[in-house]
Amino acid sequence: MIMGVRERTLDALARYGERALMVLKLALKIADSNTGPKIFGEFDYKSLVRAIRELGVDYNPSPLLRSLEREYAIIETTYHSSTRHWWRFVDREAVREALAIYEHGSPLYEEPKDPRVKALKAQVAALEPERLLAVLRELSAKERLSEGDKRVYRVIVFNELELAVELLEKIVDGGYDRLLPKEAEMLAEIVDLSYKVAEKLAGTPAERPARARLLRVAARREPLNTSFY
Repeated sequence: MIMGVRERTLDALARYGERALMVLKLALKIADSNTGPKIFGEFDYKSLVRAIRELGVDYNPSPLLRSLEREYAIIETTYHSSTRHWWRFVDREAVREALAIYEHGSPLYEEPKDPRVKALKAQVAALEPERLLAVLRELSAKERLSEGDKRVYRVIVFNELELAVELLEKIVDGGYDRLLPKEAEMLAEIVDLSYKVAEKLAGTPAERPARARLLRVAARREPLNTSFY
């Protein structure tokens, strides 16, 4: 069975997660804003990197773009020189539909009517989870943390981690995780990665009950107790 662009995009999202979501959404935004004649293509590398940096994320999208083109046939090169690289979407609307399914579970996404759901969604967005995840993934991948890394980690732990835990508790214990699955997933990963970095700072692997408990919260098996923080 030959998969269409929507299914291939969903496969890529399942494999690459939030980074693919970020890159595809920004590429779509650039393509949509390019209303003039598309002489070179729909979006280009320089504009995409600039948009990523405006989110406060330090990420090179080249390997992902290569995979989206060669492995998944979601985009294709329309112009390439020593200084410029442009692509177009094979089917822009199919990609847009896949993103809606990945984020909301349906291609026909409707704005939530429950004001509590709206408030939680706004609070999670204000926390900028994509930015936090990018930083924590980078820190957790390092063998040793520099003093600068430690300072960045302290800012996250003492200013944003507790907010992430509180929001995760509200979403899970309030039964909103079915309506906000991506938000719950990102918050749980923020807490999990924070704990992994803490293990690096401790020098030896720490005991894992707290981390396991947080993962059980994301699965809605028991209410959250944040007293260990």
